[in-house]
Amino acid sequence: MSQNRVIVIASLLFILVSIFLFWKNERELDPNSGKNFWNISFDSPDRPESLEFTIENYTDDVDFNYVVTENLRVIEKNDVKVERTRKAMIRPLLTAALGTPTTVTVTHGKEQKEIYRK
Repeated sequence: MSQNRVIVIASLLFILVSIFLFWKNERELDPNSGKNFWNISFDSPDRPESLEFTIENYTDDVDFNYVVTENLRVIEKNDVKVERTRKAMIRPLLTAALGTPTTVTVTHGKEQKEIYRK
């Protein structure tokens, strides 16, 4: 009888630990769960002339500023608001000249991130 009891207790413990770990993993994968980050990416990485990019926000601050430069010359500059858990697709008015280094710099508070096209 005691051997059956050990097996039942071990099985229950295994099930409880498994449930807890699956729940914890699901929480860690959820970007809305206590996270504080933002990122930028080009919308069409396979189209080198496209400067369309996305800002994805998981912070409480909604104010972003972006600058598009070509050969260190500013070609577009603007402010944009992106609510928490939202994405904003930015479509600059100009396209990238092929072979010319183009940089998109996004500033959010004191943090700054850049993406490049050549």
